[in-house]
Order: sequence, then C-alpha cells, then structure tokens
Amino acid sequence: MGYFKVVNRENIHINEEIEKYGITRALISDGVRIDRGILNYSIKIQRILTPYQLERIIIENSMERYIIIISSFIFDSWSMNVIDDLHTVIDKSVYNGSTVILEIIGKETVNGNIMV
Repeated sequence: MGYFKVVNRENIHINEEIEKYGITRALISDGVRIDRGILNYSIKIQRILTPYQLERIIIENSMERYIIIISSFIFDSWSMNVIDDLHTVIDKSVYNGSTVILEIIGKETVNGNIMV
C-alpha cells in the first residue's frame, strides 16, 4: 500500500525527504527553487506547469514515489474542482501502491487544507 502526506510550511530540506522516503521523482511548480545538492541523488526532476499536467504525470507513471512541491501562491490559484480532481487522482495512485508526498511551500493556504 502507498503513502500520502500533505505538509504546508515555509521551506523544506528536500534531501532529507528523499533520504526518508526514497523518492524517485520530484515534481516542482513555478516559484520553487531547489539546492544543487539534489543532484547527488538518483531522482527525476520535472517542472509542473498546470494541475492537469500533474494529474497526467501521476496517472501515466503509476507505482512511483513522488515528492510534489508546489508554491502556495500557485496552489491557491487552482480552483476547488481542480484540487478535488487532483486529490482523487493521488488517492487512486496511493491505493495502487505509489508514495506521494505533497509539500506546499509558503504561507498556509485555504486550498492546502482541502488536500488533508
């Protein structure tokens, strides 16, 4: 069985997350910068441009471990319907064995509370 965790905080240490969860893919929104230290890990990094692209990546690449890092500014720009659809896609992926860590970076968001 997979694992799903949502965290909302000002910043994260992605290297610690990779070591803790064995993440194989990092999906990052605009407004998120990562340290060069991540290059020491065998991890795929992909920029997310839209929530639909994020859903497609999760659906098409089942059984992977993801850390999704989204700027709170970007996350709050997504509609409630889009976030609900994303939550459903993540739930199905986790049910099928994926590990998904969703990090919302920045100020706490109203939309972020929906993902819990």
